[in-house]
Amino acid sequence: MAIAIQETSVLYNSQFRHDCIAIYNKRWKEFDFELYLLSFFLHPNYRGDFLEVGVYKNYVFRKAIEIWKQIGGGDISAGVLKSQMNLYKNHRPPFDDEFILSTDTITDWWMSVDLKKNEDHIKTLALKVLSVSPHNAACERLFSILNWYLGKRRTRISIDRLEIMAQMHSYLVENAKSELNFVEQNLRQEDLLSIFNKIASSIEDGSDLFSEEDSFTFSEEHDEESTEETDEEPEDLVNENSTYLEVGNFISLSSNLEPNESSNLVEEVIHGNRDFDIDDLISDLDT
Repeated sequence: MAIAIQETSVLYNSQFRHDCIAIYNKRWKEFDFELYLLSFFLHPNYRGDFLEVGVYKNYVFRKAIEIWKQIGGGDISAGVLKSQMNLYKNHRPPFDDEFILSTDTITDWWMSVDLKKNEDHIKTLALKVLSVSPHNAACERLFSILNWYLGKRRTRISIDRLEIMAQMHSYLVENAKSELNFVEQNLRQEDLLSIFNKIASSIEDGSDLFSEEDSFTFSEEHDEESTEETDEEPEDLVNENSTYLEVGNFISLSSNLEPNESSNLVEEVIHGNRDFDIDDLISDLDT
């Protein structure tokens, strides 16, 4: 009996492990992992030291040149960027400064790299890529605020007014100390009670603190549907290769991950031909 239970436990744990790996692999494919790999490479604490062979050339460098081309770079400036990325990868000057986790920030480190103003291509690229927020917490927070505005008592707020209200809320949150009196405790108690009384009266008589307009309707059915929990069925997990994590093809999972400005490019940069072939540029890049 004990042996049978032990064998069942082993089989269960093995199947559970395979299922988990299959789910991780499925989610990995949903990400733009090339951009994540480039961000990992441009972090001065890592510089892609743990990337598997061939990942730098085939994914990281290619993604960097694609972004550079999209923001207006040409073949000449892309060649300069290529040389800078190789120097940075090998910890060569001017990229040989140590990154200290306890004191340095990524932005400060990159801003301190000593490059000519019209040849700071890798710095421009790094600051752009690393400024992208890797989560949607801000969007989710804004959706929660909008859902609070569009309560059952406020179903006819126009989209324009709703947008203005959201902008005001974001501005006041960012500038609370200078814009909101109660933060500095300068709001008199009489004023605070007056505000609460207006809110209480609005709730009692069913009136709206905001003016109503007819250009926007809010469906309660849609609200109920959005709050219902959906049980997502696993898709194509049975056919996934669940014996290993696909992220291991790009980053060495067995390694210890501890390390041994303007939206447009400046006009004076010499870019050259902007319609260049990325494959030609990376054809002679060592893996």
